[in-house]
Amino acid sequence: MERHNHIETLLQIPLPHFEHLQPNGELHRRAAELQAMLVVPDFTQPPTEQAVIEAVLRLDAAVLAAYELPASVQHQMLKIFDGWSRPLPPPYDHAFTGYFPNHFEEEITLAELVAITIDWDRTSTRKTGLIEKKIQGLASQAELAELQRLKFLTEARGEFFAPLPLQQLAKLHGELESESRGKANL
Repeated sequence: MERHNHIETLLQIPLPHFEHLQPNGELHRRAAELQAMLVVPDFTQPPTEQAVIEAVLRLDAAVLAAYELPASVQHQMLKIFDGWSRPLPPPYDHAFTGYFPNHFEEEITLAELVAITIDWDRTSTRKTGLIEKKIQGLASQAELAELQRLKFLTEARGEFFAPLPLQQLAKLHGELESESRGKANL
């Protein structure tokens, strides 16, 4: 009888670094947080839908970070799941149906999405601290690189929450140009 899973094939499957799989690691901690959140003792207030969604996002971000997938691969992979309900117990079974909104094109990791949404206060505070260090001339090269990334993420946050209506603007621009040409021909 032939085995379907050959050793060579199994050895090619990427695995996160060992430290990510430790019982005290972030993956375990995030999974335990979500699990504890979903087991509601009698006569206690269940977590809000938003709290469960945030816990799911944090867990998924930790998993993707452990695999060290680049932003473009994460974005492409997560788009596959758009519209699908996350398997969660009721009443949360239809609460989570996607990661990035359709209008959002920026290539950021899921951890960065969490940074510009759920953890924005912390992200903004970090950026402000790095700006202050830069002004004082105390920022290291690594901190300056981090500051550049945080500036990009600030712009991405704007695109996430307040996207420019580029299609509508292009249409309006075309109409105005046509109108302008029409008046010029008179």
